Amino acid sequence: MKQIFLFLILLSFIGCDNEDDLKYTDNSFYSTFRYDSITKADPNDEVQTYIHEFYQKTGVVIIKNPQIADYRYNFNDSGNLLLTAPEQNNELLMKGIKLLEDVFINYYLYPASDKTTKDYSFIKKYFPFTLQLADTIQKTYISGYVGTFDDIITRKLVAVGRINTEIDNLSDIDIQNLRKDINSTFWQNQMINYTQYFTVPKNFYNYSSEYYGKNYYEDLFVDHKDWIYYDYYYYDAGINYDNIDDFKNFYYERGFLNPNYYVVYDYYFSYTDPIFISRDADIKDFIKGLFSYTKAEFELIEVNNLKIEGKYNALRDAILEQFNFDIANFFIKE
Repeated sequence: MKQIFLFLILLSFIGCDNEDDLKYTDNSFYSTFRYDSITKADPNDEVQTYIHEFYQKTGVVIIKNPQIADYRYNFNDSGNLLLTAPEQNNELLMKGIKLLEDVFINYYLYPASDKTTKDYSFIKKYFPFTLQLADTIQKTYISGYVGTFDDIITRKLVAVGRINTEIDNLSDIDIQNLRKDINSTFWQNQMINYTQYFTVPKNFYNYSSEYYGKNYYEDLFVDHKDWIYYDYYYYDAGINYDNIDDFKNFYYERGFLNPNYYVVYDYYFSYTDPIFISRDADIKDFIKGLFSYTKAEFELIEVNNLKIEGKYNALRDAILEQFNFDIANFFIKE
């Protein structure tokens, strides 16, 4: 009997060495006991009822009290990640679930253009295995520095932090930044890089291919006289505040929708870093850009920039055809 038990323990360690083995449907040693408990029905508990019903409809587990084994899948992956569970107060937890809906779930629960018809099929097939609520999300780097984040996205989870007293003080910008980060990373990692559920159409890249990897320092940053603070980044540029649209248009004309991201510049250590535009980053940043504008604002950009228009149509048509999902839903609601 002792040998059998040790063998089961050994199997559980082997299974956890591969992140793919930690699916609930694989009936792994850990998930058998953990996720049955997490998703159990309790009609007297509003939070537990939501978690149970969501799991029944999608197969996705919402974790309100994350433990290390819920996000550290093996010794090499996510080993430097620490999620602190929120206070297990139902009022607070429901606010956390509503935030998850607002920044992530509802975009895919109502995938069609009418935004009124519920459809769980996309979530069931393509969502990461768990959605997790956290008080704080921290990551320790090799240098020893500990960073704190509002969200984290890996192959098997999306976690949202600040599920505490701060949740009532989240600004519209805070929430919009969560939408940008979670959804753009989800598409680049979960839908494209890791699983290859979706292949970006070649004509999306063709519109900007001649600009990838080019050094724009000489083209855009003419001198070192003016410091410009724009959307959390400093720019050492020959552009003043009145002409910040010139800076945006420089990128729009080349098919890049999220201008501030493409500045590779460190205010503390370097004054002359060049600007590089990466092919790999293009799809993530384009999706992030869609979350930055209302539909009317985007149309004003699109009508004057044929590359933006072409890339948007190529991406929208491909995703509509494959997933019956409309990326026009990503625009800021007016």
